[in-house]
Amino acid sequence: MKRPGYYAAFYVGRPVTSRFYLYGADRGLDPIAENGEDRPVDLYKSVLKGKRGKRPMNNGGITLFQTPGFGNAILGGPTAFTHHGLVAIGADAKRHVEDYFETSYQLQTEEGSLTTRGPMDALPLRYERRYTFHADAIEVTSDLKATEAFVVERVVENIPLVGGVFKLKGANISVYGVEAVIEREDPAIRQTEARSSLLLLNDQNGHGVRLVFTKPQSLRICRSGPISEGGIQHNRVEVELPAEWSAGERFRLRYFLQVAGGNRWPPSLSPSLLIFLRIRVRCEHVFGRMSQMAMDRLRTIGLLRAEQHNGLCNLVYNTDRYAFLCR
Repeated sequence: MKRPGYYAAFYVGRPVTSRFYLYGADRGLDPIAENGEDRPVDLYKSVLKGKRGKRPMNNGGITLFQTPGFGNAILGGPTAFTHHGLVAIGADAKRHVEDYFETSYQLQTEEGSLTTRGPMDALPLRYERRYTFHADAIEVTSDLKATEAFVVERVVENIPLVGGVFKLKGANISVYGVEAVIEREDPAIRQTEARSSLLLLNDQNGHGVRLVFTKPQSLRICRSGPISEGGIQHNRVEVELPAEWSAGERFRLRYFLQVAGGNRWPPSLSPSLLIFLRIRVRCEHVFGRMSQMAMDRLRTIGLLRAEQHNGLCNLVYNTDRYAFLCR
């Protein structure tokens, strides 16, 4: 989704067709040893070490939110507390997220909105999340409903925020109001609590994003999240939701993800530049696919054999492209 003030991506598909292919991936929802989700350790070598596969997080959350001035502000990850969406923690400390196989979506292009809905995995809690796309903000409305009574340790709306050395100009998280430090034995863990309706993520030039809630919420901010490739640190904000639910109980959370600091994408491009970009994209995709199949490796002597090689490569590519379009 592209707007003048931002570019956003949402993954709502289900490329995995059966639960058989997710065998063992649920272990990624088990408690992470040594507080791996709260410490600046390697996400894949330490946090996910020993996990068989990674559970897909294609639940309709915001996977990417990028602005011209700040760059990437939200990047979804492969764990419960690095993805955007609901996270419930049971009495056994196991995490529960949205059910991968029951998530559905509806894109209303004329209204400029996206709606995702479905149940939580192994919990009697259903959700409907609606995104409304404005020029410089995304309005997020989450409606929750319990189909049965249940009690868990915590239920939160997790919002991952980008930080670390990946952000060369900094990525400071500040909250409007008073923050209380959460005491932890490990000094590397930096977590605070606050009750506020405004949170700001910005760099040294003032560019960034604002999280604006329609009413004050209890927040838990983690500034010491795990680190993935390229020095991307997966910090987060957890919005506390009710942990005890009765049958039929409903709850609504509404907030805005706003662009801060100005700057917009170019509103339009010249016709000649559009033609150039269209041709460039088509050509680069073709040659990129052909290089994947090693068609750019010519090991013949003589022009005639080279022409035969190119002709066969073109035939194979066209057949591959035809099979893809017929799926």
